Amino acid sequence: MEEIFRLPIWAWGMFAIGACIGSYLNVVIYRWPREGMSVTTPSRSFCPGCRVEIPWYRNIPLFTWLVQRGKCASCE
Repeated sequence: MEEIFRLPIWAWGMFAIGACIGSYLNVVIYRWPREGMSVTTPSRSFCPGCRVEIPWYRNIPLFTWLVQRGKCASCE
């Protein structure tokens, strides 16, 4: 377990960048095949279950997913 905390700072930075890229690709993959949903036009993230917009502070990759146990705050 101590080895994880000994990782260089660039490794943590790469992890954060990878999480952000993965989050963006998730949005693209979800919206692309659906009619009427644009990938390029800015629109807020929303829960596909209840269609409520997700605020910026609940849109942090991985961290909020772990805190909210993978569920939308509005759906709980």
